[in-house]
Amino acid sequence: VRAVGVASLVAIVVWVARSDSAVGGDAAAVAVALAVLSAAWLAFLLPAALERRLQVTTLVVIAMCAAILNHLRPMSPAVLAALLAMAGAAARLPVGWAVGVLAVAAAAITLSEGAGETHTIPAGVSYTVAAAVLFGVATYVRTLRDAHRRAERIVVELQATRRAEAKAATLAERARLAREMHDILAHVLSALSLQLEATALLLQQEGASDRALQQVQRAQRL
Repeated sequence: VRAVGVASLVAIVVWVARSDSAVGGDAAAVAVALAVLSAAWLAFLLPAALERRLQVTTLVVIAMCAAILNHLRPMSPAVLAALLAMAGAAARLPVGWAVGVLAVAAAAITLSEGAGETHTIPAGVSYTVAAAVLFGVATYVRTLRDAHRRAERIVVELQATRRAEAKAATLAERARLAREMHDILAHVLSALSLQLEATALLLQQEGASDRALQQVQRAQRL
């Protein structure tokens, strides 16, 4: 997105700079407007995240510069900068701020279209309608993107919950087996030890061989 934005900025600057003038003695004004437009555009595109007020300011500056250039250089793609600024507002800003930027940009473009002999108010209105359509599309895309991100977060949380549940079930099963082994095996081994002790005493009383007595005593120790 940033690469496309920078490429669009370069195209607009080159086209406006090379277009014919409809207003005499405006070269300095065009240069200043292009410089301010470029600085505001890059400030909006390049940083990872600007504060909300700075984002609004840069977008309004872009729209105003686009309106000025549209007046100084008719038939140039300067209006495209304002349209892209509106799309950027819809993509990044809350709805209230984005609508405010849309209103300012639309008013500026409409006034620039009606300010000169080569411009008409209906053309400005058509630009406003196009901007509103682009704004709606950008807002819809942003809504889809946010919904996708929320769905991804829900999936991640669900997977984590399932892993935690599986781990808890495993621990519970281990605890159950440990209790059963402790209760049953300890009881059986205690009884077996007593049986071996009794067997050893019996062998001693009956005078059994020393080897048999040693085997029983070894089993008792084990």
